[in-house]
Amino acid sequence: MDPFADIRPYRDDEVPLVVRRLLADCTLVKAIEKHRFPGFPAFLQPLTSWLVRYSLRHNLGSVRSVDDVQNRMASFVRRVVKNSITDLTFAGFDTLPHNEACLFISNHRDIA
Repeated sequence: MDPFADIRPYRDDEVPLVVRRLLADCTLVKAIEKHRFPGFPAFLQPLTSWLVRYSLRHNLGSVRSVDDVQNRMASFVRRVVKNSITDLTFAGFDTLPHNEACLFISNHRDIA
């Protein structure tokens, strides 16, 4: 039994199931709706929800690997960053060793 199963990176064979679960996730759909349709009246929510789900199925329904997901999501993530972040900084990469592998540990599982 893998004690890190809940936080390890997804394997390619797990991607279709994860994508199906994401497509059914109401929280994800609502977050995308807020981003894609800001200020739309509440009575249009069934339509915007349908559009988001359709778009997700169309764009992610055929992915079979982590690379597929990342390639499909790259332009969307770039657009979100461009439209929602005014300043992004990072530091410390110059102190990493250049001739050996580094391990980065996250507190969440990330496919994108």
